[in-house]
Amino acid sequence: MSVLVIRLAGPLQAWGTSSKLADRGTDLYPSKSGVVGLLANALGRTREDDISDLAKLGFGVAVYSSGNVIKDTQTAVLNNRSYADAKANERYFFSKQYLSDAIFLCGIECSREQAERYRDALLHPARQLFLGRRSCPATLPFVKGIFEESLEETLKKAAADENSERQKRGFKPKKRFQLVLDSSSGLMEHDIPVSFSAEKRLFAGRMVQIKDFDYVSEQNHT
Repeated sequence: MSVLVIRLAGPLQAWGTSSKLADRGTDLYPSKSGVVGLLANALGRTREDDISDLAKLGFGVAVYSSGNVIKDTQTAVLNNRSYADAKANERYFFSKQYLSDAIFLCGIECSREQAERYRDALLHPARQLFLGRRSCPATLPFVKGIFEESLEETLKKAAADENSERQKRGFKPKKRFQLVLDSSSGLMEHDIPVSFSAEKRLFAGRMVQIKDFDYVSEQNHT
């Protein structure tokens, strides 16, 4: 199996799996459904297209920088009224959460042929790509490459490589990072997409485990 590593970084990101109409939150790391949606968009698929092949792919995340959670509160009015003319019961408030200045390295485990096809689609997407919401564009480099080690080992090395590259550019190196991987026990995430259809959005659950790693000890170990 091969692992395609993509780098999700930008001023803002949002990966909500439990948002409500008036309060749209974000998880602290990319959801599998969000990355599958990003990949499906790059491939030119619509919300009504089958995504079962993408949902079956192996998936993991290295949390290089978790960023900061920020909140944006907005006001809307009903009945096409202006805010000044709207009555109190015609005004409502809703909020959106974002991750600011976060950096994630996501691994997609698949065959070499699939990895190359997905890489090409991400580099030359059928539509504009965004990090969870349309207002969240990604920064470059978007694709880190295709690797032939296990998903966990690939993500460890991708995180160490990110640390080294940023240190060369004058950034303070990180001491620790986290991996979010599928597991037989741990946290339940409802982020396996079954359907993105606007009429019937449906998601299944998976168990994940979050592991902490120290850069120094991991690099010495290898």
